[in-house]
This record gives sequence, C-alpha cells and structure tokens, in this order.
Amino acid sequence: MKIHQQNYQGFTLIEVLIAIAILAILVSMAIPNFSQYLMSARRVDAQHVLLNNAQRLVRCFTLAGSYNGSCTLKTVSQDGYYSASAVLTELTYQLTATPTTNSTQSSDSECQTFTLDDAGATGAKNAADASAENCW
Repeated sequence: MKIHQQNYQGFTLIEVLIAIAILAILVSMAIPNFSQYLMSARRVDAQHVLLNNAQRLVRCFTLAGSYNGSCTLKTVSQDGYYSASAVLTELTYQLTATPTTNSTQSSDSECQTFTLDDAGATGAKNAADASAENCW
C-alpha cells in the first residue's frame, strides 16, 4: 500500500502573525522618530524668514540710514509654518518668528520662538519660555 504525502509550501498562520507583530513594533518606533525629524527640519523655515527679513532691513538701512523706514518685510514664512514680526528702531531691530496657529510646528515644544537682532545674535525659546539650545 502506497501512502501519498503532500509537501505543503508556504507560511503557517503563526509565522505570518509573528511577522506582522514584529512589523507593527518597528512601525510604532519609527513614526514618532520620523515626526520629530520633520519638526526639526521645518525649523529652517523660521530661520529663512528671519534671515530674509534681516537682509531686507540691512538694504533699507543702507539706502535710508534707518531701520524703521519704509521697509517691506515678510510676515509669513515661505512654507507657511511660521509668522514673522519685527520691532524696529532707528538703529536696531529685533526679528521674531513663531509657529502659525494651525501649522504642525505649533506642537514643537522644543523650539517655539526664534529671534534675530541687528548684531546677528540668534536665539530660541521653548514652550516653557526658557532658552532653547540647538534650534539654530
């Protein structure tokens, strides 16, 4: 009497479930890291609008001899993540960039406010209004 054996090839249900569980663990670790990376990469948008406005102010100072003349400054960053404001006097300026209300950067608690002044000094503050390092 001949017994016919079949060799099944493929994965068992347990093997598939283990692979899915490992994949879920890896994804759950990767998504927060990726979100944090995107948040820190978008900080360049704040730096860009501040440096652009500083350049505009220097041009105005060269032409008019004053920072508080008729300079046109950008109020929103290029990608729209930050809004910019300025405090101008005749010989000094203080530029500030803060996340716009509905942008994803408003949840960036590490670097909430960026500043740049006429001496080229840069600064940043976190959500607790304390000085933040490594934002620039």
